[in-house]
Amino acid sequence: NEGPLPEEVIRVTVPEGLTVEQTVRRLLDQMPLFDEDELRAAMVSERLAWEHYPTDLPYRLIEGMLFPDTYQLDEATVSDELGLVVRMHQQFLRVVDELDLEARAAAVGLTPYEAVILASLIEEEALLDVDRPRISRVIHNRLTSGWRLGIDASTRYAVGKTAGEAMDETDLNVVSLWNTRVVVGLPPTPIAAPGRASLEAAVAPEPGAWMYYVRTDEGGVPGAHTFATSAREFEAARRICVEKDLGCG
Repeated sequence: NEGPLPEEVIRVTVPEGLTVEQTVRRLLDQMPLFDEDELRAAMVSERLAWEHYPTDLPYRLIEGMLFPDTYQLDEATVSDELGLVVRMHQQFLRVVDELDLEARAAAVGLTPYEAVILASLIEEEALLDVDRPRISRVIHNRLTSGWRLGIDASTRYAVGKTAGEAMDETDLNVVSLWNTRVVVGLPPTPIAAPGRASLEAAVAPEPGAWMYYVRTDEGGVPGAHTFATSAREFEAARRICVEKDLGCG
């Protein structure tokens, strides 16, 4: 009872699926002592390095490489913007190492950075853990076949819209490397911060011949997708999505 008071601990939680910009806004909301300019400077710090980051990209973007998690800060670090950002990046590196991402990505024909990009697409598309490796398989199958991925989440990223905002024809057809409705292949960077489950799914796709998926709440399970191998099967599932008003146009 006569000892020193316990040190105050502050916890900040960054969920999966946030972009760098959304992460900045969340940290500023949760950390009143953070300075926005200092936080944005931290996001482009040279300390955020990864040996697998492509050297030929004409920009430096830490998107997807700050691990979503709960972090504890004490009185000494509660105003240290760079310290927290570096910890988030180091946690990303730790998880990537634990998952043996380099070797497992190579086994499925990806570079480690491409695996993170693919994981970010899974993170934004999947609503249930069981669907993550299946969505991963659809993406892998489309890449192998040379199809456009057609992932709405990438189009939203390209035009700067969130999941709750409607997209029109102009958005869907915008010419952007991030719009997988227009370009073939993966976008040049991740579109959000993937969690461990999505990183795992990216390099461990479930076996299957699926080429399509659409949310139908299949089996009465909210968020469940239907997976299809043919355009006919997909169209039937898409009509269910429209009838249930689950986001299909």
